[in-house]
Amino acid sequence: MHIRKQRMKNGRVYLSLVQSYRDEDGKPRSRYIRSLGYLDVLEKQYDDPIAHFEAEVKAENERMRAGIAPIGANLEDAQRIDMNDENPCVEMGAAVPSAYYCRVLGLRDFFESDHAPHDTSLDLCGILEFLVWDRIAHPSSKREAWERRGLFPRDCGFSLDDIYRSLAHLAACSRDLIRHINASLDRARGPRNRGQLFYKITDYYFEVGNGFQTRDVPAQRRADPFVQMGLLLDADGIPLDYELFPGNRMQVLKMLSFMDETDLKGKQPFEIVIVADRERDALNCAADCARSLYRFVLPMSMRHARKNEKKWVLSDDDYVSDASGDFRIKSRISDTAVRLHRVKSRYTYEKVKEVAFWSRDRFEAGRYERAKALEMSRSAMEHGHLISAGQEEACYFADGAPVACYGADEASFHKWVLDETRIAMDEAFDGYGCIITNNTYYDDRDTVEIYFDLAHIKDSFRVLNDDARTRPSYVSREDYIRAHFLVCYVAFLIMRLMQKDVASMTGSKTGARAIAEDLARMVGHHLSGDAWLFDYRTELTDALCAAVGIDLSHKIMTRSQMINAMSETKEPMSDTP
Repeated sequence: MHIRKQRMKNGRVYLSLVQSYRDEDGKPRSRYIRSLGYLDVLEKQYDDPIAHFEAEVKAENERMRAGIAPIGANLEDAQRIDMNDENPCVEMGAAVPSAYYCRVLGLRDFFESDHAPHDTSLDLCGILEFLVWDRIAHPSSKREAWERRGLFPRDCGFSLDDIYRSLAHLAACSRDLIRHINASLDRARGPRNRGQLFYKITDYYFEVGNGFQTRDVPAQRRADPFVQMGLLLDADGIPLDYELFPGNRMQVLKMLSFMDETDLKGKQPFEIVIVADRERDALNCAADCARSLYRFVLPMSMRHARKNEKKWVLSDDDYVSDASGDFRIKSRISDTAVRLHRVKSRYTYEKVKEVAFWSRDRFEAGRYERAKALEMSRSAMEHGHLISAGQEEACYFADGAPVACYGADEASFHKWVLDETRIAMDEAFDGYGCIITNNTYYDDRDTVEIYFDLAHIKDSFRVLNDDARTRPSYVSREDYIRAHFLVCYVAFLIMRLMQKDVASMTGSKTGARAIAEDLARMVGHHLSGDAWLFDYRTELTDALCAAVGIDLSHKIMTRSQMINAMSETKEPMSDTP
């Protein structure tokens, strides 16, 4: 702030207090703070009015720099909402993931290094940081993310075309970027816990196929093209690497390339646990893993299980229920579930633990999904859309038989009805599940948690939302798909680090959704002038900010304070508590 001396038409000098700032275009501007009065009147009160008020202004400027001075906002009773305000809100919660992005993962250093693409004028670092925040806070298409760029607390000078062009460059440098992230994590937090590694396999669907995506027969009976991702995690659940594979084929053996790419061989003894969402061919996958001397945690399809296994799962005997009654679990050791080799006329088997469970959440979800499938089947039968009923997910509960039609051409057609037998069988298994593992020393609960963690991973890497408008055709390009998964991988890694830090500070686990929602709600609303009002703060947001050493607890913040907070996220990790 400074004193403005303005000569009026009557010749008198009027003093007022004003503050200088720069607008959105970077042009210098000034705003009125308060009036001081005419100079000749003030000379009767002070020996040197200008020197007196300059001393006050200097002290107030120092308090503002220290963050203890009041921030003024001019609000009037008749003031209306400004529809032309380009930045009415700002998401300061983005500062927390940005601190991990810069300090822990060292990605700003990577894009300034020789490994990053230098044959482009695009701001790859800023674009990736922006897309990672959007993936954490409100996953959406690239277009929708760009349309919300005004909420991001950093300057987003890139266009939508720049984002699309950057995807090919990000895909090209993804392997070097992941190696840099792992090295930065080791420097910032010490060596990773590689005593036990988890390799988790999931499928992801796209709208258009191009060869890299395969129209095979997926486990969920969907006709959409899809790719398969193998995600390698350390013993603490922090990602180490990932790879993409086309189609619906198990790529267990290809994961050996991870050992070379992540430089794991020879560092320390470790065991690998394969975790996959592969119900239909779980026993074949288990046999492949066992032959390769890998541990595995795989789900068994109850509909395709053997009769004695179904009977054991559905039996109420030996189930142990929790206090609420919403979860039951039991286990047994099986010597003949997984067949390995045939020697002459005899087979060798892998001893496995079978863990059966029932959960109320799974029960309600099964009923809801079946109700949707039944409604689609009824609708398809009414409209005659059942030509490929055996392969369509919408017609899973439809049953058809050819009916002869004697006439001129003696053509035949199908008469379609709901398959009540299949519906009853499906209802019988509502809420039940069974997991097999050759880690027989695992606790039953731990085994189930390891498998259920796949759902959290899949949410973090989901490609499309339920809204059809978020299905962009550009995901058909392989480099765009790889860039999308890179964005998801970095976002998922940052989320896991935030969860780990919060757990170490509070002593309790916090879900990824709770963290994402709290960060997204840390929004500042523009009051007037240079004042933004923040009205959301919880113990979780305080823990997240404390983990990266930034303070976002102020109720009112100026643009310069927000810029300074974002600048702090670029400081070296050693400067954080």
